[in-house]
Amino acid sequence: MRKMKTALKSLKSKIPKMFCSNVVYEVICPGCQSSYVGQTTRHLTTRMREHSLPPSHVAEHFALCKRQLNDDDVKIIDRSSNTAKLLTTEALHIARRRPAINKKQEYRTRQLNLKM
Repeated sequence: MRKMKTALKSLKSKIPKMFCSNVVYEVICPGCQSSYVGQTTRHLTTRMREHSLPPSHVAEHFALCKRQLNDDDVKIIDRSSNTAKLLTTEALHIARRRPAINKKQEYRTRQLNLKM
């Protein structure tokens, strides 16, 4: 038997991408396809504003490619309301994708504990 909420379409409007929080995101440079993976617990628009200003590695890279960072260059690749899971998920995406714009190696110190 299905629950009522799975049978009916939600009347709640979808939150615009740039107002989502607790996300792991990827920024892709449209000039060279280099990427940056990060996470934020704040609105994505707030974090992107910080990335668009020097001394951000993202801002420096986009300046070298003579591009401007805009909302279309950002995509959400994961979500979690648990901060520890968010940090771990970010580290896993960085390890898997090896983004060229990421400079810090702090994700290597994160440990993943599996419960069975």
